[in-house]
Amino acid sequence: MAILLVLPAALTAQKLDEEDKKFLSDVHPIILRDEEATFKGLGDKADRVEFRRLFWARRDPKSLARYAELPAPENDFQRQYLKDLAAADDRFHFAYLRGSSTDCGRILILLGKPDDAYYGSQASLGLQAWASRGVQERSPVTWVYEQRPGLDLGGPSGRLVIRFDEDCKAAGTIAQYLERIAATKIVHREIGYFVGRDGHLVPLAEQLPRETIARRLLNNPRQDFPVAVATSFLRTDDGRTAVLGLVRGEDAGRASGDSAGTRTVDVSVAASALAQGGSEVDRTEQATRALVSPDGAFVGSFKLTLRPGRYTLKAVVLDVDSGRGSVASLPVEVPDLAGVETTVLLLLRDIEETGGDARSDAANPYAAFTLGTTRLVPHFGTTLHRTDPLVIFYQAYNLSTGRDGRADATVTVSVMKGTSTLAARRDAITTSVAGAALGPVPLAALEPGNYLVRLALEDRVSDRHVTQEMPLAIVP
Repeated sequence: MAILLVLPAALTAQKLDEEDKKFLSDVHPIILRDEEATFKGLGDKADRVEFRRLFWARRDPKSLARYAELPAPENDFQRQYLKDLAAADDRFHFAYLRGSSTDCGRILILLGKPDDAYYGSQASLGLQAWASRGVQERSPVTWVYEQRPGLDLGGPSGRLVIRFDEDCKAAGTIAQYLERIAATKIVHREIGYFVGRDGHLVPLAEQLPRETIARRLLNNPRQDFPVAVATSFLRTDDGRTAVLGLVRGEDAGRASGDSAGTRTVDVSVAASALAQGGSEVDRTEQATRALVSPDGAFVGSFKLTLRPGRYTLKAVVLDVDSGRGSVASLPVEVPDLAGVETTVLLLLRDIEETGGDARSDAANPYAAFTLGTTRLVPHFGTTLHRTDPLVIFYQAYNLSTGRDGRADATVTVSVMKGTSTLAARRDAITTSVAGAALGPVPLAALEPGNYLVRLALEDRVSDRHVTQEMPLAIVP
């Protein structure tokens, strides 16, 4: 695949025609600032037409594989959005401004109808009375939204209260909040506004998921050898949740050895996340050269980025040489790591420095667990041998901060046997996000049996306590 570069801002843009201006006006409530800058900076009309295809496809809730079919599929998001746009234009228009460009219109499009509303000091109108108000009535109004699943409305009460003046302008600074809500409408972030070697946008058709043997296995699953899947979660830089998957399969019978006697197998690891309605919301596929352990097992990894909620996760392990493969499926509930004070725990074999070699890192069995120039090497499961290395890794998210902008918290990580603490690490936390590692823990000094890894977070700013526990079994 050709090397793709992010669109340079220095491209000379042609003057936008009326069709381009109408597009920007229509998508004003949901287009992100960097998307708008990219569109305005495009060099010719053909690229701006392709931009529109990419823009709507990024927000299509269904699988992008449909776009390989003819005729082009209907985009449910686009259809509903244009309907909501027309409703906002009709309800909130001014002589000099279309309704969807007002704060009232944009918030109605992004959040839907409020749960309650009232004018001035009047009592609650209720939605029926709110909907019956005519566009000619111009008076200050307050909208109230209650907390909704998957949407962080902010505030300790879980409610969002927005006050508008007679010109439908929202009080306070709400633009940044609306930008964040608009960003959540993008469900296919693998589709982007890239520039190819010809200097033009890479078309949507060239960014669609390609049919591979591993992808065909997802639709027609089989079990050629035993395979199992385990998942972990970490927060991404943009506040979403990364689902880090680890797949463990048996030696597919095609392992080879190098000069040092190390046995390896070339596999392709693919994964797909299906929303409750059955539509695919994220996918990935990666070629991996996996080490084969003495017991004949090998591992690979994958990463998906998902919103909080419930999904069905399907993972494929394909032996590239023999064509044998297996599929595992499991339900996954993705936690909210962006808006809730919470912690994550991982049991690791090691923490490595990658050296920044992107090509070799991509084929590493643990590539999905790479954070910058650091790679986490996880254990599969929570049953370890006494000869196994153990490093306990944690991260804490969304700690409260005081007026000085600093957190005041303590994290204690312990390995326990009953009520006895065998190893512990205690960290003082002064930032809203923090992490550290305990270990290596000498398992050879521990008797076989059942143990407990315990993380205790004490947040003195919010006066909250968070506890997370993970069982640990040590075997001979």
